[in-house]
Amino acid sequence: MISSIVYAQNAKYTLEFDKDDEQLVEVKIIDMNGQELYSKQIDTAGKIHEKIESNIENEGVYILQISQGMNSLSKKLIVE
Repeated sequence: MISSIVYAQNAKYTLEFDKDDEQLVEVKIIDMNGQELYSKQIDTAGKIHEKIESNIENEGVYILQISQGMNSLSKKLIVE
């Protein structure tokens, strides 16, 4: 599975993780109402350095969800 690091600056996020295989990884940002604000699929292996520019304009709490096969990792994003 993957482990991640998220850096935030002005609603732009950098996601870094190591991916062992070519199995598809899906990255999503979801608001607290369940609306998907960002979605991308990554299918390459190795060190992943993904820049995310989302349309998050309002302050609040959002969920970053990273899924690979049956595994899923969720992290809270707080926009102030």
